[in-house]
Amino acid sequence: MKAGLCISCMIALFSCAEIGVVSDGSSLSYGTANAGKLLDGAALPNRGPGFVVYATWQARGLRYGTDELISLLTEVGDHMRAFGGPPLAIGDLAFRDGGSAAPHHRSHQSGRDADLLLYLVDAAGKPKVSNAMLILEDDGRVVAGNGERLDVAREWALVKYLMVARSAEVQHIFLAEPLIQLVLDHARATGERPAVIERARELMSQPAPNAPHNDHMHIRVYCSEEDAKRGCVDFGAEHRRKPSSYRAGGEQLL
Repeated sequence: MKAGLCISCMIALFSCAEIGVVSDGSSLSYGTANAGKLLDGAALPNRGPGFVVYATWQARGLRYGTDELISLLTEVGDHMRAFGGPPLAIGDLAFRDGGSAAPHHRSHQSGRDADLLLYLVDAAGKPKVSNAMLILEDDGRVVAGNGERLDVAREWALVKYLMVARSAEVQHIFLAEPLIQLVLDHARATGERPAVIERARELMSQPAPNAPHNDHMHIRVYCSEEDAKRGCVDFGAEHRRKPSSYRAGGEQLL
């Protein structure tokens, strides 16, 4: 038994040494989102205040992220309770040790990515529970649905809070471009300040023509300061970082 334990310890230490760190128990995101690992990742509960993980995503095992990402998701879920309707539905994060998330994803490898199901309303405009990633048309309506459509009001509330959440800083909000426009059109129509809309536009994008993200939102957070020192690498668009006062363009966001 002791020999077996020693071998396990040696393997664990060797794995840590490969990425240049012996863990202190906190999470470490190493490498990039597309070619990375996760050390001592935190597990997202299947349910919590304001959020839920449905059975499809529970079964995949992609339930782990950095401490900062897990804190962000729980913080945002709790915030969104004030807007009523079904809880925030969270999809895939990363595997326990990160690495390839195939066949489901090319990214989601370093514990800094999370998929969020879209908020929907029914034909009468009432919030609708959805436990599946339903494909939306460019006008926001569910393909082959019964009048269900994107809940642009709650989706904007989600985006707006993601910009200022304290647990982690969001680098990307991936969503199909036509759906981005619907959300931003709602923000303009409700009198949102231009600086806030500009900041949202910086963060929101469709990652590629062949990856439209018209059935979910994908968020990615920046490397934490400590993880960046130990091998975590941000890549892609670098936006102006969130100021400590949580302002954009000199205006208070919330």
